Amino acid sequence: MTSLRTVIESTPELMALGNDYPAIARWLNEAPLIDNPAPQPVISKPCTVAGLFAVLPAADISLLSQLSDLLSVGQGIADATGMEYGSTPQTMLATLQGLGLSADGVAAVTAELEQTIPDPDWQAQIPGPPRYLGLGLSDPVSPDQVQESLH
Repeated sequence: MTSLRTVIESTPELMALGNDYPAIARWLNEAPLIDNPAPQPVISKPCTVAGLFAVLPAADISLLSQLSDLLSVGQGIADATGMEYGSTPQTMLATLQGLGLSADGVAAVTAELEQTIPDPDWQAQIPGPPRYLGLGLSDPVSPDQVQESLH
């Protein structure tokens, strides 16, 4: 195992910090960002009741409009299925079919529910290992340890 003093004296970035022991310890303990080795996954595209109405054929919109105001129908469907209005309505298709949704409407809603998007929570860069590990040290470093190693 490499000594802390050897690491500090052989690393120009650390030598440039002089006797700023806390800064040296921070630099050694820092985990710089690295490219995420995991590919970005895809997830189901978020879909809302209003979004589903947007893809329905005009004939189905007319059918639903005849039953009630479009937004009231959406809220009614959400209430009937136990979903929050605006949540992902995977169970809504059967309810719409029960209201007389056309085959084209079923296809449009199915296609909307099957869409995927890149996961927006995926990070292109993630914290890598702390620098001290790459320099041959086995444990995090404190400012006191830095000071002690240099004197």
